[in-house]
Amino acid sequence: MLNITEEQRLEKNDRIREKGKQTRGKRKSQVCRVYRVKIDFSHLNEAQKEHLKMLFVETKWLYNDALTFMKDHDISGYDTKIVTVHGLDKDRNSVTHGLQYISSQMKQSVISGIRSSLKALSSLKKNDYKVGGLRYKSDYVSINLQQHKITYRFNDEKHIGLQGFSKSLRIRGARQFWNIPNLEFANAKLLICLMATIWQ
Repeated sequence: MLNITEEQRLEKNDRIREKGKQTRGKRKSQVCRVYRVKIDFSHLNEAQKEHLKMLFVETKWLYNDALTFMKDHDISGYDTKIVTVHGLDKDRNSVTHGLQYISSQMKQSVISGIRSSLKALSSLKKNDYKVGGLRYKSDYVSINLQQHKITYRFNDEKHIGLQGFSKSLRIRGARQFWNIPNLEFANAKLLICLMATIWQ
């Protein structure tokens, strides 16, 4: 990583701050909408089906591994670049899983989600609500795709690209918004279907 001077760091922070200010100003005149788009499984090959299935499996593994890490460490110290995680099998024996399908940004979004959940629980506790801790998951049903054109990309109204997939996936439903002018894609969530948040 290149070292930058204090002046360069301040200039970079100013650019980020100004860009954020411009975005917030623009959002005041926009409307946020969520659209549901379905992946057409009839057009997926076996490798793509396996990839989609394992995305959710590996996301669950990563989430549970992060919760175990939090027993002795702060979540901010969790390394999202890891390629293996630890867990328990159905007989509660220790097992190690390799991460082959989940992308770097998807890993980051899992940890960001944990941080957000911890912050929400802390706020509730401060307001005298009785709260418990985060629990291990047996299924992970929603993967946040946090950056359009990197984690996901609409190639056209019938195809979407997902980070880690060599080929685009056939979709249905993008016609709902495809011809709306001046769209800005925000994040999306990969469920059984995909829900895209759009500013217009």
